[in-house]
This record gives sequence, C-alpha cells and structure tokens, in this order.
Amino acid sequence: MPYSRDYDTMQVCLNGHYITDHYHTSPQFRKQFCTKCGAETTISCPNCKAEIKGDYLNSNVIFLGHSTPVPNICEYCGKDFPWKVKKEEEKISKPLSKKTTQSPFKIDSKKKEKWIRDVASAQIKTVLDELLKEPSIQKDEKNQTAVVNLSSRWHIIEESKHRDTVDFDKLFIQTNKINEALIALIRKL
Repeated sequence: MPYSRDYDTMQVCLNGHYITDHYHTSPQFRKQFCTKCGAETTISCPNCKAEIKGDYLNSNVIFLGHSTPVPNICEYCGKDFPWKVKKEEEKISKPLSKKTTQSPFKIDSKKKEKWIRDVASAQIKTVLDELLKEPSIQKDEKNQTAVVNLSSRWHIIEESKHRDTVDFDKLFIQTNKINEALIALIRKL
C-alpha cells in the first residue's frame, strides 16, 4: 500500500543509502539488500511502522533526474531512523581516532626543522667519521688536514643549530658547501 494517494513509498537501506522512491509504482527498482553496503532495506519506520514518504505522484508533473532525499527522522513519530543513529555514533567515534593518528601532511614545523637538521647531520657526520677512520687518510697528512678542517666547520654548524635564533637559509648554504667539499675530497682519493 503506498504511503498516501499523492506519494509513493521510499526504500532505504539500514545505513541510509537511497534505493528507490518509487517502491510501489516501479517495483523493478526494489532491492532486498543494498548494493553499496550489503545492509538490509526497509520501507517503514521501525518505531511506528509508517511507510517512508517517497516521490510525489502526479501525472501532470514529471521530474527528470530527481530523487527524494532520504529523511533522518520519521515525520509521524519524530524518532530517528537507524541510519541517523549510526551516523551520529560514527561522528562521536571519529574524533577519537583522529586524535590518536596524526595525518602525515599536518606535521608541526618545529618537528620538521628538527628532522631536517637530524638528516643533514647524520649524513655529513657519518661521512666525516668514516673518513677520519680511513687508514689511507690517516697516512696522508694533506687529506687528513682537509677532513679535520671540514669536521671543524661541521661542528660549528652543529653548535649553531642549537641556538634560539637560527638562520636556516644560511645553515643550508653552509651545509651544502661542506657536502660539495666532501664530495670533491672523496673524488680526489
């Protein structure tokens, strides 16, 4: 039996996905289960059993590409439909999960600066330490002096990173110069 003489009945899945708003006049669109989520479907309020209002039935009016919006509250008893309750429960639980998992695209700028410093220092410091331990460098006074000089410059940069005000552009240029000097020295070896 249609919703009323003027309206057909709407079919909705229990998660709130629209199935059809022509349940009685176009039975070919009925579904026992939702094709989006697999949930069972309904045509009535679980509380008062009134059918959900579907499309307006008027032979003089034609709506193309129109579908009736899925209601969240029954207009007869005023109770929430099951999909509204589920959506509200999801809203409550989502903020908790957002607090525990931070998006990788929203990282604190101070944390980014620290990571940049750590990556730069780890790479250069590792190379300098390896070069100073290299037996061929220890035997060659000229190369050993060059590595010690670069190491001294590197320690100056390292100390400047821990000051309250740091010029990161200048730090970047100095770090690049040490990188270039290291590469040039390594190529000479």
